[in-house]
Amino acid sequence: MPDDDHSESEENLSTVGSGAVDALFDDIEATIEEFDEFADELENVRRRVAANDGETSGHVRNRVAQDADQLAAEAEAATERLREALQNLERTV
Repeated sequence: MPDDDHSESEENLSTVGSGAVDALFDDIEATIEEFDEFADELENVRRRVAANDGETSGHVRNRVAQDADQLAAEAEAATERLREALQNLERTV
């Protein structure tokens, strides 16, 4: 019978292997690099629109108007959560 002082998830935790941590950190690094590439691509789109004096298709205009703020907020929230998780892990080890 489980001890009332420990949750079920705590009982199933095992030692973390270095391979799992390496793979996780490699995935995080690759994702950060991909985000940086997205920023470059977005800047390229912005320059192309600016070169056309702001003229673009209605679909592009609608997509940017509808989703840019939401995506920026979601990226900021995810980044903050990741930052906190990394700092908590660092304090734990």
